[in-house]
Amino acid sequence: TYGVERIEYLRGPASVLYGSSIPGGVVNSITKRPTPDARGEVRVRGGDLDRLGLAADVSGPLNEAGTVLYRLVALDEKYDLPTPRTDKEERYFAPALTFRLSPDTEATLLANYQQDLINGDAYPYSYWEPWGRYVPALEKGWDRYHRDQWSTGLLLDHRFSENLSVHS
Repeated sequence: TYGVERIEYLRGPASVLYGSSIPGGVVNSITKRPTPDARGEVRVRGGDLDRLGLAADVSGPLNEAGTVLYRLVALDEKYDLPTPRTDKEERYFAPALTFRLSPDTEATLLANYQQDLINGDAYPYSYWEPWGRYVPALEKGWDRYHRDQWSTGLLLDHRFSENLSVHS
């Protein structure tokens, strides 16, 4: 969620107009976009469950005219899960560039990469079966979940008049 700027929810039957969805609604998460003013944050986390993490979110103009804007969101975090001998690593990297082609036209290039690694997430305990057989705990990392996900996109916005605009 560190890379999400806002979440939109469209409820009711009208939500089926946006593809294959249930009539209950559609959830749309909007990632962070470049901003015209310079801003940034760096977050360092540490604490319970051996948590150690670093995150950054920086944005602003790349030229004096403000026609090229950037944003870079990055996160690297590792921590133990509540189940003994299990841990999780998360990595997220999302650069974005906005080009203001004219006062009425903008193009935004978006990209992101996310990696999630979970090691040893089920039955890590030693236990006795009901018929008396002892089952020793399995080694850390016996059950793994690994996800690498990336995406790219292009947003185009053009305003034809005060009352008519196109967003793609």
